[in-house]
Amino acid sequence: LQVGGDWYDMIPLPNGRIALVIGDVQGHDVRAAGLMGQLRIALRAYASEGHRPDAVLARASRFLSGLTDAYESVEGDAEPATPRFATCLYAEVDPEVGTLDIARAGHPDPVVISADGTAVIRQTAGGLPLGIETDSDYPTTRVVLEPGETIMLCTDGL
Repeated sequence: LQVGGDWYDMIPLPNGRIALVIGDVQGHDVRAAGLMGQLRIALRAYASEGHRPDAVLARASRFLSGLTDAYESVEGDAEPATPRFATCLYAEVDPEVGTLDIARAGHPDPVVISADGTAVIRQTAGGLPLGIETDSDYPTTRVVLEPGETIMLCTDGL
């Protein structure tokens, strides 16, 4: 069965801002889809608690690491389950001023499309994919969108 671990989400935040999230769990099987669902819910919870982008991703990485450890100890097959990781980009958007505070976990950089249609990859700082290390840092980069600009987020499957 071929299913995906890609997802995207938009989360209203307690401070009136909006979080944009996109990610991809390793694999194209039912386990990847299940991990994606659990990770998506965890990210929503951490964001709704009011954490900054770097803290949301750090918590999500610890969560995913714990999930993959649990899968390894429960599966009971002759071969242990392979630990999984996920890439993710989390952006906290302030629509009033056009800023995005972006943290990345091994995910592709966003693309900014100008009013004239020119597309430019916007380099942002990033950390390891989620679930690789429990204590990873996820630096935050502020991106300012000018009037008429659009930001595009993608994965290899979306």
